[in-house]
Amino acid sequence: MASKSTIPDKKRANNAGSIYYDKQTDSYRAALTLPDGKRASKRFKTEPEAENWLALSRAELGLGTFIAPSTVTVGEYMADWLETHVQSNVRPRTFERYLSLIAHIETIQDTAVQKITATKLKKLYNGITVSIKRTDKKTGEKTTITRPASGETKKKVHNLLSAMLEQARIDRIIMQNPAKDVAAPKVTREEIETFSEDEIKAILDRAQDCPIRNQYTQKVHPWFPALYLAIVTGIRMSELLGLRWEDIDLKQEYIHIRQTLQRAKIGILFQEPKTKAGKRKISLPPEIIPILTQLREKTIAGDPEKFSTKTLAFVNSEGHSIDPNNWQRWWRKLLKDANVVHKNFHALRHTHATKLLAAGVPLMEVSRRLGHSKPSHTLDLYGHAIPGHDQEVAKQIGDIYNLNGKRDQKKEEQSVEK
Repeated sequence: MASKSTIPDKKRANNAGSIYYDKQTDSYRAALTLPDGKRASKRFKTEPEAENWLALSRAELGLGTFIAPSTVTVGEYMADWLETHVQSNVRPRTFERYLSLIAHIETIQDTAVQKITATKLKKLYNGITVSIKRTDKKTGEKTTITRPASGETKKKVHNLLSAMLEQARIDRIIMQNPAKDVAAPKVTREEIETFSEDEIKAILDRAQDCPIRNQYTQKVHPWFPALYLAIVTGIRMSELLGLRWEDIDLKQEYIHIRQTLQRAKIGILFQEPKTKAGKRKISLPPEIIPILTQLREKTIAGDPEKFSTKTLAFVNSEGHSIDPNNWQRWWRKLLKDANVVHKNFHALRHTHATKLLAAGVPLMEVSRRLGHSKPSHTLDLYGHAIPGHDQEVAKQIGDIYNLNGKRDQKKEEQSVEK
């Protein structure tokens, strides 16, 4: 038995470890020297528990599976992991999204990484909520509504924790990644919103009469050409606002997506598309060429000395890049003035894709035009828009299986002719 002191009870064999009794905490501390010379220790309420841990640890050391006890918490390790392994490898906007997800793991931030289990992760996902702020248009009263988070939000939290815990496994803080034993939360895909032909016409008509006026200089710049281009190409807002004149070939009638514009906390960012498929050429319909040509001529005439092919095609009234937040504000006002029910600007992209597929444009071509890495992603999003041929197939089944006897009848006719 270990003595009631901080001195080990007896002489042990080399590398056998030691057990100490701590009077202040009334506990037993088992300590073991690791191959790298460091000491690993753990406290227990009873001496037999300490003995068992030493025996198990020695066996694990022999097998190379030993994990030293650690009290590092999820919050501490998450902060270090984000700074060391993530921040320099992802885009600023992506990193900001990761930081926003941390609020959802608050209930386990003070839990030791080694104590995280699959069950704790499941409970965490089930308890994730989001708060929605609303303002009564009549009274101006502000309220906050709390509801369960969407499956998509829960899945993002799961992916974040899984990646962090995988690094903890690599760092030998844990033996296994508990997130691997938890099924990723299911994502219920919301129905895609699209605009009708009448709504598109109303939006375009209103956009021609709805220029943007700077409240200080009163200068006006119509964004109609940009909106028209978004409708006929289905490009993302970030791709639209990042277009330069060198990316628009009016003679060959195509645009080349090579740059995106996004807003992050640090300001406006110009970046390349995320994927290889995102860098693409998109053919333009003849109807938009005169509109873009006129815009280019006006841009050159406005300041011939400053114009270059590097100049952004769509700028604000001051000639600067368009802030995505300002674009969204204009978009909301435009829909309201056009008496069109509000939908996100991205709905124009959905509309473009569904109309192309409904018109019989091959899936591969639509996928390439949208900049999707895999046609399967396009099919998953817009497969419902592909015209069905089930009735035509059903009519042919009788012939395929000779259920209607047509083949037998044909053979008889051929034999009679002979």
